[in-house]
Amino acid sequence: MKFTKMQGCGNDYIYVNGFEEKIPSLEKPELARRLSDRHFGIGSDGMIFINPSDEADFEMEMYNADGTRAEMCGNGIRCVGKYVYDNGLTDSDYISVISAGKVKRLELMTEKEPGQPDMRGSVKKVRVNMGSPILKPGLIPVEAAGDRGRAASGGGKGVPHDLCVHGEPSCGGFCPGCGRDEAGAGRSCL
Repeated sequence: MKFTKMQGCGNDYIYVNGFEEKIPSLEKPELARRLSDRHFGIGSDGMIFINPSDEADFEMEMYNADGTRAEMCGNGIRCVGKYVYDNGLTDSDYISVISAGKVKRLELMTEKEPGQPDMRGSVKKVRVNMGSPILKPGLIPVEAAGDRGRAASGGGKGVPHDLCVHGEPSCGGFCPGCGRDEAGAGRSCL
């Protein structure tokens, strides 16, 4: 199986061209788990299959490192945009990608480098319309009371945190031990 490893802002994934590599669906979760292992595999945050789609230009079939299906990763989908253009699967600067039933629109910003034989150039930046984030805990698949939750921390104390979904559920909070900002308060962390 041929693959490409790419990262966007530190989110690293194993990318497989599903137009060429035919992996049975039932084998993909275990393959993602095995290959994503950072000690005995390739090592990654997960695996992304770039597939044909009837509903968009491409499908992003995404698996977490533990083999579970994931809906979206903004950095992962940006790498999909670079992959499909740089590997000649599209000539368009604007593409659509479906993942877990949701279509995202991408703008691919290309640039030709001096001496580069390909007249198309290569992708240097990708802009994705991720839509509006979900910030209300009742709409996020977690247990939380009110508008904020408490994340477990050392000593049995909880740290107030905010929840957000912009593809995958995330949690961020005020972290006094993470350093000081200009106002002398702690930083927010994810």
